[in-house]
Amino acid sequence: MKNNTIQLFEYEKSKKSLPKIVGNVRKLNKSLFKNDGETGLLNLVSNNRIKAGRYVGIIQVGKQTIEVLPKVLSNLDDNSSSFIRKNLLFMLSYINKLDIKETDIAKLKKTTDLFEIIIHLFAKNLLELLKKDFVKNYNQYENNNNFLKGKLLIAKQIKLNFYNASKFYCRYDIFTENHLLNQIFKATVSKLLKFNVTNQTYKLLSNCAFILQDIQIKKIFFQDCNKIKFNRLNWQYKTIFNLAKLLLFGNSTELLSLNIDSYSIMFDMNKLFEEFIGEFIRRKFKEKIQEIKTPKANEYVFSKPVADNFTRFQLQPDIFIKFNDEKILIIDTKYKELKQDKISYGISQSDIYQMVMYGLRYFDVKEEKKEIILLYPQYDFSVNNQNIELETEKEKIIIKIKTINLHYDLIIEKNILKDELQKILNFQKNS
Repeated sequence: MKNNTIQLFEYEKSKKSLPKIVGNVRKLNKSLFKNDGETGLLNLVSNNRIKAGRYVGIIQVGKQTIEVLPKVLSNLDDNSSSFIRKNLLFMLSYINKLDIKETDIAKLKKTTDLFEIIIHLFAKNLLELLKKDFVKNYNQYENNNNFLKGKLLIAKQIKLNFYNASKFYCRYDIFTENHLLNQIFKATVSKLLKFNVTNQTYKLLSNCAFILQDIQIKKIFFQDCNKIKFNRLNWQYKTIFNLAKLLLFGNSTELLSLNIDSYSIMFDMNKLFEEFIGEFIRRKFKEKIQEIKTPKANEYVFSKPVADNFTRFQLQPDIFIKFNDEKILIIDTKYKELKQDKISYGISQSDIYQMVMYGLRYFDVKEEKKEIILLYPQYDFSVNNQNIELETEKEKIIIKIKTINLHYDLIIEKNILKDELQKILNFQKNS
């Protein structure tokens, strides 16, 4: 890890005081989250220290870079940061939050920090593409020419050349390397060369810069990225373009409007856990599932408006599954730690109430069993998977408390996760 990077795990406090960034952290949280509480990208604690929250990734405030990693992706035999980063990158790529190939992640050995990895993979893959096929594209121009070229723009011709028959106001295309997509790549490479990266990554970036040396230097704005259209000439650059956009602007576009020297590639672990489990079920059990929605809405606590200016309170379970046999299952993921030493393992009363309401609204009244799963990640290696079953007597709503183990190499050992989810979904193996 680079010397100017501080590494934290979720909800861990920094060991040293960071007075130079406290003001900007406060501004970030107020602008993005409207408070300084536990929902911030970073949270402020006593003595000018910071505490990580539920967001993981990389955030740079001023000259200080902070990396936040999820402990739940560690491993008993290999509890290193490199192992956790690979698992995190896999989860992000699996749900298309990061456009990175699974094979590239699998090949990673010892890693420094997430930012370095993403930069390295961007530079490596961009260089391969540029060497293989330095993409050209059509740029559109409008000019007052001495000769007719392309399409004559009648309205502007009359306006500008009514008294000058020797001029032709035309719109035409030129097939060139100096187009917006390559200008975005050049701007990204130029920006990344200013960062403190490893010698290997710096060399890759320098080679990219050499190939792009004749491309016009242009200040790129976020809106420019929306102008890029992919076709048969440039489709192979779509993945690397998505990485370039991320490296130029980060994934928190709200930061662009703030007058703060900051940059972030941060992800909410609550949403990441929910989306990863949903997508994994969708892909691995598609032959058994008629419908899966993540999330599922269009149901309300109150079936019709109860009063003027009073909400019906929409329900939105994380994962709604209808199997081929018409059976329904609801899964609500909770990225929280179950505590062995707490009453009800620390499961909140409001979560149970919410599950009961799902049972009342999403299942047919005549249905014999209304199964809902509260799914938690397994935090502690020593704690066995929970398998608690609660049932409401009259409504026949069965709430199952389950935990899923993510403490292994998610790329190499995907079948372990599939087997665990197969048991949780109550499938018979090879059925």
